[in-house]
Amino acid sequence: MKLTVLVDNNTTIDRYFHGEPGVSYFIECDERKYLFDTGYSDIFLKNAMKMGIKLSVLDGVVITGCSHAGICNIIEYAKKVCNEDRVYDVIGGFHLLNPSQQKLRYTVEYFITCQPHAIYACHCTDLRSKISLAQVTNVEDVGVGLVLEYR
Repeated sequence: MKLTVLVDNNTTIDRYFHGEPGVSYFIECDERKYLFDTGYSDIFLKNAMKMGIKLSVLDGVVITGCSHAGICNIIEYAKKVCNEDRVYDVIGGFHLLNPSQQKLRYTVEYFITCQPHAIYACHCTDLRSKISLAQVTNVEDVGVGLVLEYR
């Protein structure tokens, strides 16, 4: 599987992509291509064009909300739906903007037990939350143009 970040509120330095407080991913898996988009505008089209990604060849589009239910709840639901307890990576908006101490502590404790290889905390995740999470798991930088490949 290959995941390319088309939209996030962070952009990779010196790449000159557009950003906004939303998320859009171009996902390639088993010869199929999908767009996962929760952005506000058409900047995913502009960024895809700049990256040379042709969205006219999509096999599907996934539109969903972000992590308003809480990143821990979303991971648990995904584990249940997929009948899989392992979590390799987590990428997305964690919605940890100025969270209460209790919410942040719970999230940090969750990732201690979850033990993903890495997390890519995107939009709506403040620096204090990223620093706290980095104490217990590998927090990687995210920005428009990031490409992750899984085999």
